[in-house]
Amino acid sequence: MQEFDVLVVGGGASGLRAAIAAKHAGASVALITKVHPLRTNTAIAQGGLNAPLSKDDSPEIFAEDTLLAGDGLCDRNIARTFAQEASEDVIWLERMGVPFNRNKDGRLDLRPFGSNSRRRTCYTDDRTGHIVLQVLHEQFQRHQIPSFEEWFVTSLAVDGDSCLGVIALGLRSGRLDTFTARAIILAT
Repeated sequence: MQEFDVLVVGGGASGLRAAIAAKHAGASVALITKVHPLRTNTAIAQGGLNAPLSKDDSPEIFAEDTLLAGDGLCDRNIARTFAQEASEDVIWLERMGVPFNRNKDGRLDLRPFGSNSRRRTCYTDDRTGHIVLQVLHEQFQRHQIPSFEEWFVTSLAVDGDSCLGVIALGLRSGRLDTFTARAIILAT
């Protein structure tokens, strides 16, 4: 049995970012993933990351665009929180080394994308996912966070309303193991 404060399930950009944040908060953290992080679906994402960074944009407008695009399926509070925090996350990624494209004035180049009513998509040519993943993986390794690669989570270990961990199958070894944590983050 493996025990941690925080267990992150999923090795893409969201999982790596969550693991790094948990480590920064002082938690013992581990990541469990079916494939090596650099082989996750994030690697083929091309579009970019949305954040309300222009003068004619705001978190409120971004949240409304998100809710409209979600056709009533989005949780209002989550959409608002996401819109409020998106700019900080893009700036954090840039500080970590993501070389977002710049316009002729040297500012982040924001392009239109999807159903956004404003130009708010930050990007790195057509390789945004690949580049973001590379930078996050470097930070993940720098923090020496344990990683269980080629492990498939088969079930959650639940007691009443509480998730206490996961049961996972080692794809190479064929063995089942239990991973317990005070917090489980599903980033798959």
